[in-house]
Amino acid sequence: MNDAINITKLVNEAGAGGAEARELVVAQVYGELRRLAAYYLHRERPGHPWSTTDLMNEMYLKLFHGNTPLNVNNRSHFFALAATQLRRVLVDLAREGNADKRKGMNLEFNELFHGSDNADRNLIALNDAMQSLEKEDPEAHRIVELRFFGGFTYEEVAEMEKTNVMHVRRTWDFARSWLEDYIQK
Repeated sequence: MNDAINITKLVNEAGAGGAEARELVVAQVYGELRRLAAYYLHRERPGHPWSTTDLMNEMYLKLFHGNTPLNVNNRSHFFALAATQLRRVLVDLAREGNADKRKGMNLEFNELFHGSDNADRNLIALNDAMQSLEKEDPEAHRIVELRFFGGFTYEEVAEMEKTNVMHVRRTWDFARSWLEDYIQK
């Protein structure tokens, strides 16, 4: 059984409450999930109070101990769900500490988190835009989740999405522009 099918099967068993399957999933993808969590924290404001382990633990709880059973279609779907949960954890933290309005900010998409005193507000604005993009274009949403939030290369995203690199690049360009326009409104 190849790794992708094995992970999909294990994640679905884990999502249905299988404790042994949860342990096996975490053992198989721990390194990738840790890299993903570290990538997210690297984009946060300096002095963020959470560690990579804190973020991973919270993501794990949301994925495997939430109100609905976890059901995944494939490996890329699992990592997209993990990236979404990481983003949601950080957005929840940002919302707790920031009640300001989020619209009307002049932001550059690639600089949302770097060197900004408004990193929490920027993350909230981006989260709101991502929720709208998901309704507008689910494929573009997945590509942004994997590329921007997951830190995967165009080639890795193309492989996970079972498409070609040029399609991923075009969709990325569209999504980036769409998100920038949404946030600027």
